[in-house]
Amino acid sequence: MAFLSFGERDHDIAVIKVPDDQPVGSSGLAHTALEIEGGQEQLRELYERLKNYGAKVEFTADHVLTKSVYFFDPDGNRLEIFSQELPPADAKQFLHSIIENIPIAVVVKDAATRKLVLVNRAYEVMRKVSRLEVLGKSVFEIYRTKDAERIDASDNEALDDRQVRPTLLDFTKLGKFYVPVQLDDRGAERVA
Repeated sequence: MAFLSFGERDHDIAVIKVPDDQPVGSSGLAHTALEIEGGQEQLRELYERLKNYGAKVEFTADHVLTKSVYFFDPDGNRLEIFSQELPPADAKQFLHSIIENIPIAVVVKDAATRKLVLVNRAYEVMRKVSRLEVLGKSVFEIYRTKDAERIDASDNEALDDRQVRPTLLDFTKLGKFYVPVQLDDRGAERVA
């Protein structure tokens, strides 16, 4: 799962892998989301109109940042209509708060330079290092050469291969980590 922002909002594009057992109209596309400007009142009105027209409404959701209605178009494509509930700056701060406090190490790198631009508190605890010591550095400036080469090769593959997705691995003594996992030709998972 990845959330992409053009800078103003918490996210403008969300890229989420469709669960393997979930049928969708378009191969690989979970849904298309459309923001409405009229808030919850307009969302309720559109929900009622969808039901009256006989559309298949899948579910409604309160995502805290947004409220949403998920439904299917006549071709079976999932659509979401949503209203933004928090102002963009508050929503962005809310998401940053979650990332900072989640008990799983989070590392964000600049895709072009591969330098770390964000690590959370769990990363600091796991690595026993202050973020001030790692932000703005590449893995080659932080880790042993062998480990840095492995991480960099994994990053290269993740950026080059659209089949790679983050998957949680639990290393009991060291903690839990998200690592790139790729599907091979038979559809079996392997660590990238």
